[in-house]
Amino acid sequence: MQQIDMESNQELEASVQRTVEMQRIDPNYDPVEDALKRCPWCLLVPTDCPDDPNIIGPFDSFEEAETWSRSYPYSFARLLVSPEVEILIRRESEEIEALERPRN
Repeated sequence: MQQIDMESNQELEASVQRTVEMQRIDPNYDPVEDALKRCPWCLLVPTDCPDDPNIIGPFDSFEEAETWSRSYPYSFARLLVSPEVEILIRRESEEIEALERPRN
């Protein structure tokens, strides 16, 4: 189990580094937007408890999730945010926060 965690952590670090490199090459490149394109989709299906919907998926595309939604009344498709996206968003917010701090 620990071996799998280490491999997925290495893949995550490599992916984040790749997005940082792309940002250096193309100033209009948005790493968060790029990472969101690779995120899987899921369906949220309402249950008797409004705070605890059933999650069905993951699906590779919105179209696949939409097809499955026909089997579940009142369900809707959502993106499953990956750890890569969370790291990139955190990094971006830390950069913005650092820019807003007063300089000595």
